[in-house]
Amino acid sequence: MDIRPAILALVETLSRDREALTRHIPGTVDILDGAFHYVDQHSLFYQLLQIFRARIYAFRGAGPMRVIIDAGANVGSASLFFASNYPEASIKAFEADPTIAAVLARNMATFAPSVQVHNQALWIHDQGIHFKTSGDDSGCADEGGNGPLMPSRRLRDVIAAVDGPVDLLKLDVEGAEFALIEDCRPVLAKVSRLIVEVHQLHANAPGIGRLLTTLEEVGFRYVLNRAEPAPWMGGAGTPFPAVSSDRYLFMLHAWR
Repeated sequence: MDIRPAILALVETLSRDREALTRHIPGTVDILDGAFHYVDQHSLFYQLLQIFRARIYAFRGAGPMRVIIDAGANVGSASLFFASNYPEASIKAFEADPTIAAVLARNMATFAPSVQVHNQALWIHDQGIHFKTSGDDSGCADEGGNGPLMPSRRLRDVIAAVDGPVDLLKLDVEGAEFALIEDCRPVLAKVSRLIVEVHQLHANAPGIGRLLTTLEEVGFRYVLNRAEPAPWMGGAGTPFPAVSSDRYLFMLHAWR
């Protein structure tokens, strides 16, 4: 089923009045004959815009795709894209926030029932992680350890358990990507492609140099794009008028 035309029409409708997009209010949008649930309309619009119009998660390969891991699946926009474009793949979707994971499961049951939904944070161990919920697509690990303890699963073990290669590992995990990629170093040879939204959102966050060095050392080529400052995260200023904050994010596409 080609769901993209219906979603592009929805994006066009929502884009006519972006200022009216609601925040932190659950609702639904109609896609074909089904209701797609969201927790934050503003977040959903930009997810659909980037994923279905800009196709930031599209990839090519020889032969059928077997395994896609969607880490930080939120309400399922990316998993829906993967299921509609790579129907032969086994798609494993992970979301830490239990409220959002319930919405994810509901959406996948309606639109992509083959997607395997896991209400777990992918992390560097399976002992749980304190998580700061946000009611949108920016929930993240709580560095202060004050957020509720969510169940976690070690990403390295998930990759190791796959029989054969992981065709795509998608990470949108709000800063956890630095620790995850380093911890997964022993199994990254099994990953054919990697798409990461890299977040430099905290003063003590690791630098991107170590992350890129790890990818180079295990044989990845990569391209960085869609870089933008993230002044809404605060942070320190810079000496450059065009760059208001030292917080930023960008997309990383890596392949072998």
